[in-house]
Formats: sequence, structure tokens, C-alpha cells
Amino acid sequence: MDEWCDELYNVSALEADKTEFNVLQSKVSALEADKTDFIALQSKVGALEADKTEFNALQSKVMALEADKTEFNALQSKVSALEADMTKEKKILAFVAEVSNNIVNPANNVHIVFDHSILNIGNNYNSRNGVFVAPIPGLYHFAVEITALPQSTGHVLHVRIMKNNEPVAVTFMDGNTNLFLRGTASVVLQLNTGDDVWCKTESIWGSNIINGGSTLSTFSGFLIQAV
Repeated sequence: MDEWCDELYNVSALEADKTEFNVLQSKVSALEADKTDFIALQSKVGALEADKTEFNALQSKVMALEADKTEFNALQSKVSALEADMTKEKKILAFVAEVSNNIVNPANNVHIVFDHSILNIGNNYNSRNGVFVAPIPGLYHFAVEITALPQSTGHVLHVRIMKNNEPVAVTFMDGNTNLFLRGTASVVLQLNTGDDVWCKTESIWGSNIINGGSTLSTFSGFLIQAV
């Protein structure tokens, strides 16, 4: 009887051990699964850290490129400014035009058309209407020279240089003489793009003839300095 009890006890103990073993085995399996998950997570973390390192490197490159672009843009602006300055310095504008035929008894306040272009660098003087139009802002010099034929009676002829519609210079040919009269006026003007310069008669009295041909009556101008 005692032996049977002992055997029964041993069987119970073994069953308990087996149960505990099964529990431990389940824990081991769970831990191994956790370890697998941990390793997978660790791999992901490593990959993310690698990605972050690569991202930081790319970000540094982008910042360096942006800095280079900023510097390039600044240099490009300087180059453009220098090119603009050089263009201004090299700009040559000049014209000389004459009245090709006599203008007999011109009316008062009549626009004088110097219809024969002798020089027209830049093509900014229009020989059809006698107007110079400034293509760029700058300081310009203009001159008008008028020759009047001899008259036997008193006569008056004034010629003005006009900027847009404002008088800026004048020459007088007044007299009672049998000699040629010659008058000259010149002026330095600061012009903006689109300003026009031209000449007109003024204060006409008596018989007057503006002598044409042979550069006897001329209108001229040139750019001194672009601004």
C-alpha cells in the first residue's frame, strides 16, 4: 500500500513538473518571440538612424548648394551691374543735321526741320520732323547755328532750342544790314529717356531767309555722359 502511494505521489509530481515545464516552455517561446520582435525593431531603428544620417548629409548638401546659389546670384547681380555700367560708358550718341534749302520768310513759332542728316550715330535724330529723342538718361550737349541772308530792310529772327515744350536756349539775328547774319546757341541738358529736343522760330518780324545748304544752318547734339 505504501509503495502504491509513493508511486502515485511520484506520478503527481511528474505531472506537476510537466505542467511547470510547459509553462516555462511557453514563457521561453514568448521570450523568443519578443526577442525576434526586438531584433526586428532594432533593425528598424538602425535603418532609421542610417536614414537620418543620410538625411542630415543631404540636408547639409542642400544648405551648401543654397549658400552657393545665393553667392552665385549676388555675383550675377554684380556682373549685370558692371555690364550695365560698361554699356553706359561705351554708349556713343551724336548727330549733325542741316537745313538743305533756304527757308523763306518762316512764320512765327514754326518748328525748324533740319532735313539733311550729316551724322546720326544711334539714329535718334529724325530728319523728317527735326526732333532728337533721348534713348537713355544722361547729360547731352546741343547747339544750333543759323545763317540769315542779307536783307535791305530791318528784320528780326530768333531761334530757340526746346526741350520737350520748354525753351532752353536762344539765338538772335536782328538787324538792318546787307550782310549775312549768323547766330549760335548751345546748351547742356540732363535728359530722361523719351525727352525730345528740337528748334523753333520766334519773334519773327520783317523779311527773313534762313540760309540752307553748305552747313550754313545746322542743329547738332551728342551724349556727354549716361547717368
